[in-house]
Amino acid sequence: MQPSQSRLKKPKRQQLKERLQLGPQTRQKRQRKWLQGELVVRGVLEPLVGRGVQELLGLQELLGLLEVLGLMGLMGAKVLVQVVTVKEDMEVRALEKILTMKMTIHFNILIKKWRKTEKEWREEPAVKWDMEQ
Repeated sequence: MQPSQSRLKKPKRQQLKERLQLGPQTRQKRQRKWLQGELVVRGVLEPLVGRGVQELLGLQELLGLLEVLGLMGLMGAKVLVQVVTVKEDMEVRALEKILTMKMTIHFNILIKKWRKTEKEWREEPAVKWDMEQ
């Protein structure tokens, strides 16, 4: 008895699935290389007051910082925006829209989600800004 066509195709389908699963990991590695030695900006959509993160940027401050960097001649700088979200993915999409709409200066903005528990917030020291890094 010959095996049916669908049985023959299954291993190939499995291979494709495995290849697709590898995709994002290699992309992340590429992004990591791309960001080495670049400016990292941590942005929050809403300030998390009382959680030890008052030094993190709110949206207006983030836009202001990007404007200043543009004026300093860092146009096209690779900027990683780490978004601290308390709610759902909608916040990340909203931030993407706001940044692309309000930005007069063009940056390569990579938005990365960054979730933490309340306990982690309390334990982590406040973020200090060092422009010379």
